[in-house]
Amino acid sequence: MVTLDWHVDPPTDNVGVQAVEIWRRIGTSTEKMIAEQADADIFSYTDFAVPGNQPCEYRVRARDAAGNVQEWSETVAVAEVPDNQPPVALTINLTTGIDSPTLKLTTTGGVMVDWCADPASDPSGVVMYRIYRATVPFDTTSYPAEMIAEIRPSASGELRWHDVLADVEDLTLYYVVTAVDGCGNEGEMAAPAMIVLPDPVPVVTLALSDNVLVHGVMSVSGTIVDNALNRYECAFDTGGGFAVFATDTNMPASGVLGTLDTTKLPDGECKIRLTAFDNAGQST
Repeated sequence: MVTLDWHVDPPTDNVGVQAVEIWRRIGTSTEKMIAEQADADIFSYTDFAVPGNQPCEYRVRARDAAGNVQEWSETVAVAEVPDNQPPVALTINLTTGIDSPTLKLTTTGGVMVDWCADPASDPSGVVMYRIYRATVPFDTTSYPAEMIAEIRPSASGELRWHDVLADVEDLTLYYVVTAVDGCGNEGEMAAPAMIVLPDPVPVVTLALSDNVLVHGVMSVSGTIVDNALNRYECAFDTGGGFAVFATDTNMPASGVLGTLDTTKLPDGECKIRLTAFDNAGQST
């Protein structure tokens, strides 16, 4: 990792500086522009993709809105010192290292993953955190673990990530957060932190209006919100108790839960009920 800093003389351009170009040459290769700093009020740039054991040269120049470029800055030569030391592992109750994630449910659902920065800074600096999740304990970044997010350190210093649990049905989850330094070294993995999620009852909604006259075959539509749906049942009642007319183990993509032929029912009031059952036996 190399951080470049520069200063800008008082503005003399009548059009205005649009961007600052950052150029780099690796060894004897062709010089290439690696970035544009669009904010002319920011006077630094960090190169996170510096190759180890190879000399690099950097220089910058400003460009105005008309496409005119400023004279080059001085060329700065650097030699990246190889760093093969990965960041410290995320361990629980390790006060001199990165604390393991603190997991808690949020009011909006899902899991909030919090962790602390390593007080003993890595020689190349921590540039990224990777969040892994699995449904069983794991000690590797490959299966059964899945990397679900890569987070760069924020300017505020806050280190947290909200897992919204999209398409997650399991109630017991395991998390690990690793640190990645500027040379691409990934920290070792600590024992994963576990959280057991509460199992809410299914939430159902029928897309029917009250007091509607119906004759013939009617489609019954609705929605079911549940991460572990076992089955649903649509039932009708004309006065003698509810009778099931449609059931399935999956929510139809069309949203149509079933059809009811009202010509086979006696005239009069008919009630429609939707009930969903989850794998834990809860229903609503």
